[in-house]
Amino acid sequence: MTVDVTHNYDAPEISEAGDVVTWTWTLVNEGDEPAGGVIRTHRLNPPLKVTDTSERTAVRGDVVRSEYGTVEPGQKVRGYLQDAIPADLSGTVQIAGRVTWAAQGRPVPLRPDGPAFPVE
Repeated sequence: MTVDVTHNYDAPEISEAGDVVTWTWTLVNEGDEPAGGVIRTHRLNPPLKVTDTSERTAVRGDVVRSEYGTVEPGQKVRGYLQDAIPADLSGTVQIAGRVTWAAQGRPVPLRPDGPAFPVE
């Protein structure tokens, strides 16, 4: 019996006006037992103002946290968040995520991931 929660971000979508970026992600329990207490945390570098999120996602300071409870074997969960891009921002914006869950009462973290995109 195993729990194996995989996660990834899709490529970011930038509005035509260039003032909003939307990040979407997918996580899947590819194991054969439920993953309990599944939480995905997101960090933006540099921090941006979050303007919208999917259900079960909340902003706490510079951290965005998605709480999914139990994710059953084979279950796929998708989410998103939107951020305002300041007009004076230049350089690269990056998002990094980390998923944690409990397997038989033991928390098991996954490595962080996240795409970046240049802002001109």
